[in-house]
Amino acid sequence: MTGVQTCALPICLEPAAGGAAGGGAGAGGELSAGVWEVRLEEGHVVLEGPEGELLRLQGSVRLTPVDPAATMILYDLEVDRGYFWATREDLQVRGSLELLVRERGITVVNVLDIESYLLAVVPSEMYPSMPLEALKAQAIAARTYVLRALGRYASRGFDVLGSVASTAYRGVAREQASTTRAVLETRGQVLTYQGRLANAVYTSSAGGYTASAAEAWGGGEPFLKAVPEWGPQEGGPEFPLAPAALERWLKGIPDVYSSRPREAVLSTFRWVRLVEADEIARRLGRPVGEIHAIVPGPRGLGGYVRSVTVVGSQGRHEVRGDAIRSALGGLKSNAFKVEPVRGPDGRTRAFLFFGAGFGHGVGMSQFGAAGMAEEGWRAEEILAHYYPGTEIRPGYNR
Repeated sequence: MTGVQTCALPICLEPAAGGAAGGGAGAGGELSAGVWEVRLEEGHVVLEGPEGELLRLQGSVRLTPVDPAATMILYDLEVDRGYFWATREDLQVRGSLELLVRERGITVVNVLDIESYLLAVVPSEMYPSMPLEALKAQAIAARTYVLRALGRYASRGFDVLGSVASTAYRGVAREQASTTRAVLETRGQVLTYQGRLANAVYTSSAGGYTASAAEAWGGGEPFLKAVPEWGPQEGGPEFPLAPAALERWLKGIPDVYSSRPREAVLSTFRWVRLVEADEIARRLGRPVGEIHAIVPGPRGLGGYVRSVTVVGSQGRHEVRGDAIRSALGGLKSNAFKVEPVRGPDGRTRAFLFFGAGFGHGVGMSQFGAAGMAEEGWRAEEILAHYYPGTEIRPGYNR
């Protein structure tokens, strides 16, 4: 998070790591309760208080509530920039805030322990009304993911982003009794593979069949493989599907874990999107000219496209892996069938996509986990299904 923010701060003021507070407020200083405006002026952090107090601080600083149980609020933050669900909202947080001075603004870092962080992550990632066992599976997966990610952005002064680029984090306002219970009942539990923290990535809805990491990203741990979203006693279509059967699968509503929960969102389980050809040409950023066709390449076991070739009047361009969704107009997943839409003159003016699922499709399907939990599956069984070969360990050492 960067830029000018305001926050409600009954706080202590101290230097951040490597920082030096100055201008009348040194380490251990205390700010009055109220709304303080934070801005950057000529390389200094400036705090303006509710009674007109003005502090000009040299270097990065840390703000910590006097009462450890208190929270702080960052107002009018931009959330999930670049995604179609991007919005602005206030963010109420536990722990401390570090204001890191950067050349182009202030990076605001929320510093808190893993378990407090998860209290906000789980309800940001899943509906609190989902079954407890699904929420517990999410808590374990998210705890594992963030522990494995520690230090990923160390050069920028923090560990993880506050968006779905790392894991969704929408603050204290999202906390609910059910999700808090899920975090507390799984405290310290992590997912491991061969004794090491597993790369426990997850997706919103797999649409009936997950994708492997190799299909989505060209590599990954062996437990991140494509698995069906139905039980061993239920049976289901034999994958990979022939072209005609795949089209019926993508355009139908199969009875699978992701389509069964009470909270199931059919607009993400199965979807249709019309994208203008000019929009795709703009997103490609390559001189392919007037687009004539989009040709899907090889598909993974569950039907996820691994590459597409955009054919234009001035050439061809291949797009691979997770970049496909963005390049073709912000698709919800790579599991799709595409049809051209031609105008009266016979020229292709748009493309119609019929798709399944929401997200990269790798790892645990959150709606699928909810569907499994409603049928009586426990958290450990849900995780074993989506991450075959992994184990749950009761504690972590990082």
